[in-house]
Amino acid sequence: MNYRFFFWDAENDHFSLQHVDGKNTGLEKKRKKLLLRFLRSIFGVKEERFPPAVLITGGGTGGHLFPGIAIAEALIEKDKNTGILFVSTGNAFEKAILSKKGFSLKAIDVEGIKGRGVMAKLKSLLKIPKAFMASIAILKEFQPGIVIGMGGYSSGPVALAAWVMGIRVVLHEQNLRPGITNRLLSPIADRIYVSFHGTKLVLQPEKSRIVGNPVRKELLESAGALGEHEKQLNQTGKKRMTIVILG
Repeated sequence: MNYRFFFWDAENDHFSLQHVDGKNTGLEKKRKKLLLRFLRSIFGVKEERFPPAVLITGGGTGGHLFPGIAIAEALIEKDKNTGILFVSTGNAFEKAILSKKGFSLKAIDVEGIKGRGVMAKLKSLLKIPKAFMASIAILKEFQPGIVIGMGGYSSGPVALAAWVMGIRVVLHEQNLRPGITNRLLSPIADRIYVSFHGTKLVLQPEKSRIVGNPVRKELLESAGALGEHEKQLNQTGKKRMTIVILG
């Protein structure tokens, strides 16, 4: 059986008729593809910004935020004209850190779902559509060429909106066991960067690349200074310093 679908062709500015052979092809796959093309014709970013722009989303805690900052700093070091925008919940911690670093932050109203009571979960679910539309507005205004999701519930609506708009989506997972947001977003991601081999086996192995955990420049410089200090201690015969990091 043949099916016909109308969709808006944004490039040629007219409606087109698409024929789908339900017998020889996966009808559901075709339907989803056509629906996605229709949504992108409505919400899609028409053209990418120049200089390039990168939107980094996720956070709520330092475990997601600081690797995102490390990526942003590396991108700017490579091209100082690169536009960077962070999108998250906009809590006081994030505002203080990003302001100190000189990065812009846009906030969306979204809450976590996992580990909460029934009413709290319902409240969080009701906020998702509003957060999704807010993400659409931010993406249209900023026009990034790529969206980098660092994990955390705040990255969900933004990455989903980017995918609907046809913007490339990249995920980074800092932990060995991926969080629920990155697990849910992994099917729509163009690329997934992980810190451990075990994570690659869980999150779409064909899309995943092992890159490790991004580290901020000042930490690398501090590590170099500590290494030099340890070298001096060894030469003088003094006892080594032991540093314990917990979290």
